Formats: sequence, C-alpha cells, structure tokens
Amino acid sequence: MKKTIPLVMTVALVGVAGCDSRLSVEHDPDTQAPQDASRSRPKSSNWMIGPGVSDFSAELCGDYSIFRSSAHQIVILHRSYQYAAPIIPTKVVEVGHDNRFVIAKRNALERRSPDNPNDTYMQPTHDIFDYWILDTRIPKVYGPLTQEEFTQKRQELDIPANVVMKDVYEYRPK
Repeated sequence: MKKTIPLVMTVALVGVAGCDSRLSVEHDPDTQAPQDASRSRPKSSNWMIGPGVSDFSAELCGDYSIFRSSAHQIVILHRSYQYAAPIIPTKVVEVGHDNRFVIAKRNALERRSPDNPNDTYMQPTHDIFDYWILDTRIPKVYGPLTQEEFTQKRQELDIPANVVMKDVYEYRPK
C-alpha cells in the first residue's frame, strides 16, 4: 500500500480593500496536480499575492497613505481605493505632509528594454524627478511639476515651510 503525504502550501492573498484571506492548496504527489484544500476562493478579481517583506503602508493625512508594494512601486493613494480619487503615482521617493497637504518628490520610471515588447519592467531613471502636491480636502492633485513650478504652487497654496519632505522609508512602521 502506497502512503501519500500531501504537500500543503498557504499563500497570503491581500485584497484591494485591505482584506486578508488565505488559500491552502494541497499537492497530490500521484497526479502532480494541485487541489484546493480549503475550498475557499477570493470573492473579488482584485486580488494579488503579497505583501513582501519590505512592503508597507503608512498613513499620511485626509485618508491618504503611502503604499509600497515593490522597490519601484511606491504610490500615494486614498485608503478607500476610489477610482476617481486623485493619486500621486509611482515612484514616490520623498514625502512631507501636514493635516491637509501631501507634498512629494517622484522619480520617473522608464522601460528597462524599450525596444523589447516582451520586457515591460519599469526602472527608475537616474536624473528625472518631478514634484507633486495633493490637497486632501478638495481633493485635488497638482503635478507633475518642475522644482520651480512646485515652489510657486506651494507658495500659492500657502503650504507651511515646516512641511518638509523626507525619504519614504522614514515612514515605514517600526
């Protein structure tokens, strides 16, 4: 009589609404086919495998947070994930905020291999940065801005001088 030892693998699935679900899969050594051990399935198509060890989120103001889902995917999003809510797109490298405004410096991304249609990996450029201002009360986003446009818009919106940008990793929860 052959003894079967099932291999069980649990994958954490994180939903867009911040829900967490676990899907257990048994591997049948006879058929080499995975079989659903938990019989549970995510109820939404907006699921992804994650988070990674270095990923994090940190609250800012006005229900906005920094979300880091990979080395080059660092964005500022509304926590409700509303489609129409303004965002500051990836790759955010520096952030500052008070109780109303979020200011950010963003490193532009470019395709690693622009001539290869099969390689869609995006990597940071070495010297292209832009600036963003998010008014969380309206809500409205201004950007991308040059450094001069950013300084002018910051004065126009009367954003206090004590709102200074710091590296996004300083926001990582301890």
